[in-house]
Amino acid sequence: MELVKNLGYRELAFRDCEKEHWFRDCCGYNIALLESAFRAFRIYDKKANLYHSVAKVRRTPWISYAPKGREEGRQEWQMQFDNAITEYDFVVDIDNNDELEAYRVARIIKDFFDVFHVPYSINYSGSKGFHFRVADVQIPDWGVLEKLEKYATVAQYLREITGTTTNKTIDSVYDKRRLIRLPYSIDGNTGKVVLPLSDIQFDDFALVDLSPEAVLKNGIGFRGMLTRKGTSTDFLNMYLKCVNK
Repeated sequence: MELVKNLGYRELAFRDCEKEHWFRDCCGYNIALLESAFRAFRIYDKKANLYHSVAKVRRTPWISYAPKGREEGRQEWQMQFDNAITEYDFVVDIDNNDELEAYRVARIIKDFFDVFHVPYSINYSGSKGFHFRVADVQIPDWGVLEKLEKYATVAQYLREITGTTTNKTIDSVYDKRRLIRLPYSIDGNTGKVVLPLSDIQFDDFALVDLSPEAVLKNGIGFRGMLTRKGTSTDFLNMYLKCVNK
């Protein structure tokens, strides 16, 4: 199941689309735990968006869903979180109410990454944008705090080359508890799939049917992240270009 594979040892979070409530510090590294979280917060009965943490930890703890003990368990886990981080991916979150503008920005960034053979994947966000992601294993061996700083530097350069001078379109917020949409989940508002895109699908994005029915019918709902070929050296070369502009 793609949801479980992409979660791994990451925080699972839900956002109630109607009440705008957040449910955080859940785990879903196997199907039983994922279903348990869905039942606890009645996700089957509401419109909700699914997220996972950008950070991966040694092991996501199961925290009781009973109100009496949950807050105490969450507080204890949050105090341990920083020391539990083992990986932190690079992400670029593009979001704009004008989908054509979001696509324009994503096109420029994709072309830039392709020049340097950056090993990225790109997802449709489910609504209004796109997410680029480079897995931590394809990043140079920097510490977490150093990654946060360098990622922000790259985001600033991307804003410059795309002509987006604020966080409105390219979100450059990088912190240890950062969340991003869970690939292969369904957007609770639009009903579209948060789908990893191939190069062909991105090029012909206007023709891609992102409904769950079409994704299953076309056999594109179980194919991983479609990460482009590249290495940590390629990512480093891209970063150096951002620094030495």
